[in-house]
Amino acid sequence: MDYSSLKEWASPRQLEILEALILTKTKAQAAKKLKLSEGTVYSCIRRVQAKAAKQGYSPEHDMTHTAPDTHIVKGVSSYYDDKGNLSRQWVKTDLKKGAELEAIKAFAQGLAEDLTGKHTVITKPINTNTDLMSCYVIGDHHLGMLAHAAITGGEDYNIDKAESLLVEAFDKLITRGVDSQTGLLVNLGDFLHANDATNTTQSGHILDVDGHFSRAYESAGALIRLVVTMMLKKHEKVIILNARGNHDRDAALSLNIMMKVLYENDPRVEVLDNVSKFVSYKFGSNLIVTHHGDRMTPQKVYEHVTRTMSKQWGETEHRFCWMGHIHHKTAKEIGGMVVESWNVLSPVDNWHADSGYGSDRSMTCVVLHGEHGEYIRHKVGITELNSDRISQNTTGDSHGS
Repeated sequence: MDYSSLKEWASPRQLEILEALILTKTKAQAAKKLKLSEGTVYSCIRRVQAKAAKQGYSPEHDMTHTAPDTHIVKGVSSYYDDKGNLSRQWVKTDLKKGAELEAIKAFAQGLAEDLTGKHTVITKPINTNTDLMSCYVIGDHHLGMLAHAAITGGEDYNIDKAESLLVEAFDKLITRGVDSQTGLLVNLGDFLHANDATNTTQSGHILDVDGHFSRAYESAGALIRLVVTMMLKKHEKVIILNARGNHDRDAALSLNIMMKVLYENDPRVEVLDNVSKFVSYKFGSNLIVTHHGDRMTPQKVYEHVTRTMSKQWGETEHRFCWMGHIHHKTAKEIGGMVVESWNVLSPVDNWHADSGYGSDRSMTCVVLHGEHGEYIRHKVGITELNSDRISQNTTGDSHGS
């Protein structure tokens, strides 16, 4: 079989296996070369073939006319002459819909293979403050969104910009922050702009996206790994909290599973379950509850927490609910809990610009004291990040002259 023809549909790890097969010619030899089981090599190839077939490529079945990434092949009608030669072919395609959950699961499994074994242990910092926890709050980041300043009146935005903004914000917050023993990564949902390759919202609204969903999805995994590595250099323990948004309800779930696979043998990293839309964590006398914020009000949050988390409520004195979704800053104290929504780093997309929405753009790190509650806040705004980028570009130009 010509394995080189499958490269287009392979993840980085699958591509490594394909290239070993091309070089060694057999699955057994490829497995030996990569120190894998033959079954792992076989299942990898089957997944790549299945992905290629969904796009219309399966030469052993005379399928060589591929569909675009936004579509899936739902049927192929082949016509043969009296000598058995293929004379005509009709490829029927449809937008990816019902099959997307299956595709996401397959992609998640493939990406998990890429991540497994590639986690580097970071040297643990010393003399950190056991009484403090630094909470890095990521508002809706909309990774994968495409925005054009000329249309929105805001800023250009794409995957590259989303990556650099978040890394730069983390770098500043970590640098100016305190040496807390624990760092909490708080992703409030809609980290990904789209949930799957249909690139639509739950209501069917078509989203503006930067390329195929798979690129944004793989970027999300790499980006979380990078910021966790940055946090591990500052804090002895890192906790990952990924809330599920209305844009990425399923993608956030599978992304969280991959993080568990990656860090399952690292005692310094804990990944919280996110099957429920409510994800909580208790630190000393602090109860932190998160929800993306869709279809939610402060009153409903208060009622839910007091009804379902009465034990944690009774064990704590300082209770917080942190939400995203609305993209702007609000805070309301209700019945012994502060319910707060947060700003975002991402600009508005075309739909929100046309609807007149907009907000301050920033990211915040909240430091909590185990006994006394909120200790201090650090914030970085978009103007600071943009001015640094302009300064760096200017410096880079002068060096090149």
